[in-house]
Amino acid sequence: MAQIPFDSADLLPAMASSLGDIVAQDIKVSEVGLLSDDTSLLAPIYNGRKIVLDLTPGEDDWLEVLEVNSAPTEHHTGEETQALHVAVRLNEADATKLDAIDKTLRREMGYSVISSGRAWYGMHRGNGKVLLNLIVANSVALTSLRFLQDGILKKGAGQAFLDECLGGASIKDFYCKVKVELECIQETGDTISVLLTTHSVIFAPMPKRTVVDFTDEEEKAVIRAAKRLKYRF
Repeated sequence: MAQIPFDSADLLPAMASSLGDIVAQDIKVSEVGLLSDDTSLLAPIYNGRKIVLDLTPGEDDWLEVLEVNSAPTEHHTGEETQALHVAVRLNEADATKLDAIDKTLRREMGYSVISSGRAWYGMHRGNGKVLLNLIVANSVALTSLRFLQDGILKKGAGQAFLDECLGGASIKDFYCKVKVELECIQETGDTISVLLTTHSVIFAPMPKRTVVDFTDEEEKAVIRAAKRLKYRF
């Protein structure tokens, strides 16, 4: 596997790039640290730095939320950090670029499903669907969360703040803007995948029609009135 020198200074926050700015063929793989079990942690590297992406670089760019899991789960196998998995839909060009990045990473790691016996789970799961990790617990760097409420952005982090802002609603009721990092390559006994970790996200409520329904009293009145309707031969 090809690796490039990597300095810890590159772990500092970087300016986010758009996917269109990334040349997939130039991405390399490097060891960026050790996991709690002392095994090596590998990550995609571009121009000597970790890869941070703005998936919604335009002012009017928003992502549709497709799915969200019901509760936080393990972010990386064997580690304590908890993440909420949120599926969003990218446009065709960005989804295709993620496919190209995955192809480069497989090449850099010398991956073969036959020799490794493990399945490679691409970042793009088909039809534009991409799985993002919102870090909400047991982390030194929680995802920065913002919610647009009554024209004001409310900012915080963590599961409790998220629950407070949702107020019983679902994340699927919001559009979002996100900045993510191709944080690391996760390897388990059965799979290999790139973790897309969300640095920051802004949620804006989805504009939708409100249904004005009949009240209970109006329904009772309808039942009474229906009994007075004239029979027709």
